This record gives sequence, structure tokens and C-alpha cells, in this order.
Amino acid sequence: MIKRDFAAPDLESVYASEDLLSAFDVDYIAPEALLFQTGYLTIAEEDEVDDYPHYRLRYPNREVRRGLNESLLNALAPRWRAAGDRGALRRSLAQLRARRYADKYRASTRAVHLIGVEISGKSRDIMVFETESA
Repeated sequence: MIKRDFAAPDLESVYASEDLLSAFDVDYIAPEALLFQTGYLTIAEEDEVDDYPHYRLRYPNREVRRGLNESLLNALAPRWRAAGDRGALRRSLAQLRARRYADKYRASTRAVHLIGVEISGKSRDIMVFETESA
């Protein structure tokens, strides 16, 4: 996914053709095809584009989404579970709520989340993070 510049948040609403989803060449398989074939993504809806079926993919459930995202985070920032200052993160999230930063995004049909992240100055890895729905 990293080599192909594919962002994990995009997995919530990926569109794919029938040809893409049935690809089996492991050396050149698209991330969305591999994730579909291994069960990390499922078909949410089917559309026709120029008389060809296209599919919108999504995670089958919260557990799969959480598990895949944690695996990706562990691969990208292996020390993210190291001791960090969760109290500071909670205070930061409280400040985001108090200043109402998320308000301008609430009219959107997409979910809004507040995210606090502590990044190590030495290793430049994520040390700890906290999220909540806005």
C-alpha cells in the first residue's frame, strides 16, 4: 500500500471494476483487489459504468477496520505503543472540543473525528494517540 501511495482512509469507499477485483497476478495486484480477495473489503454496492459493473467496497465491519488499521500502524510506526502522555492527549482533545474546531465539518455527510497524536522528536514515530468521534 505504501509503495502504491494508497491511503488507508480511502478504503472506506473504494470503487473498483470487475476486472480489477478478479486480478490474480501477485506481483502487480492492486491493493484494493488484494484486500477484497482476502476479505478485508467487501462489496457495499454495485453500479454500472458504460455497461460494465463497478463496485463500491468497504470494510465488512468495525473489527476488520480496526484490525487492519492497527496492523498498518504497527508496520509504519512500530513504537507507537510506547509510553506516552495520554493525559496530555486527553487535554488536547478537550481543547479541540472547547474551541469547537470540528463544528465547521459537521454539516458534511462524512464522520468527523478528533485525533490527538504525540510524535517522538528522536525517532519521529507515533508514540501514542487518542481519537474520539466529534
